[in-house]
Amino acid sequence: MHYALIHRFTFQAIHAVTLGGVEEEPHAHRFTLNVRIRGPLREEEGVVWDFVDVKRRIRPVVEALEGRDLREIADPPTVERVGAVLLSRIQRVLPPGLEVESLELWETPEQGVVIIP
Repeated sequence: MHYALIHRFTFQAIHAVTLGGVEEEPHAHRFTLNVRIRGPLREEEGVVWDFVDVKRRIRPVVEALEGRDLREIADPPTVERVGAVLLSRIQRVLPPGLEVESLELWETPEQGVVIIP
């Protein structure tokens, strides 16, 4: 059987991109990040990973972006590029045996990206 736990984080940050030669004004979004972590079920505890440890390890990665200008971490700071940065940073804090199954980053309730490593 396959298990993947899901955890949601939010952060507010600023970005601006140039698309089709049109440069946006810097503006803020309340981003929503959904991370799916795949791993074996720890039979003795009945969990893939303790949610307390999920928050302890991943929340600092997300909080580091709170209030930031995303142009400082991704060029251009599209939702795809910011999502890729988050994926890389989250993968580095996972315990052995666990991996990111997918990462969703929503810049609005209607638009976002899914990254499947």
